[in-house]
Amino acid sequence: MAISGPLKATVAEEDLPYITVFDDGTAGYTVRYRIVSEDGNRFSHYSPLYRVIPNYIYERPAGKTLSDVEILTAGPYVNVVWDPITIKDKVTGNTIRKALEYDIFLKWGKGETNPDPVWIFEERVEGTAQGFVHPTQYELDDDTVVASKPNKLSVEIYLRSTNPSRNNTSLLVYKLDGETV
Repeated sequence: MAISGPLKATVAEEDLPYITVFDDGTAGYTVRYRIVSEDGNRFSHYSPLYRVIPNYIYERPAGKTLSDVEILTAGPYVNVVWDPITIKDKVTGNTIRKALEYDIFLKWGKGETNPDPVWIFEERVEGTAQGFVHPTQYELDDDTVVASKPNKLSVEIYLRSTNPSRNNTSLLVYKLDGETV
């Protein structure tokens, strides 16, 4: 039976890749499709690439602010802890899911401002806590390496994306500056 006219396909949210932040600052997915016959013997060409921008909003728990990040120091370790983010549909307000993975950027220093310590993409984490070894040195943005233990830590936590960057401001969910460690 031949089917003609517009058709609709639905992709489960859990089958989508990580979100991408595009050059214009919007966040979404780049998708394309192809049509396969029921018996799997015939395939169409791939479609052009389309940009799909979901209606997502990212919410911290009630009463939590952008700076509600806990930094706990124990011996040579520094632990960063935050509350999970809820991803909701902007139109309906329905919960889609809790965010499971995050991109973390750290800046170690001693309160310098000129030159400023360098922000480092530390890692992608699953969950809402991560431990780090307190470094014995750190770098400034003029390429100077300071060979002493930093006593300040700044943290930025973003929802995981395909292209982690501090420019992904639409995915920034927590930020804490100059916390003494």
